[in-house]
Amino acid sequence: NDLLIFRLISTKCYGLVHKDENESEKIWKHALLRDFGFDNKKQDAVVHYLNTLRVKKTDPSRRLSIFGYSASECVFTASSTFESWKHWRKSSLCFYGGNDRCIHGPYFLRA
Repeated sequence: NDLLIFRLISTKCYGLVHKDENESEKIWKHALLRDFGFDNKKQDAVVHYLNTLRVKKTDPSRRLSIFGYSASECVFTASSTFESWKHWRKSSLCFYGGNDRCIHGPYFLRA
């Protein structure tokens, strides 16, 4: 019985975080603001926090940058806040070598 209740709650939480678009966007937007230093007060904040970095898995000696792309190829606009958070997380792991630290998103977008 407890396992069934746990499964039901787990399924509802997954649906809330990944399938309910309005709630999912709010949750992942909050995570982006908290984890990567985006400012929610700006009028065009949507553009800022949906812009993210691509990370390419390549041999470090052949990389054009730490992320594996040239600067012009690295930045793209994500289709959702979850996708943006996921790419910022990958970028943080790449930049800090697997350490559990987060890069400051606006700083990297300006650089």
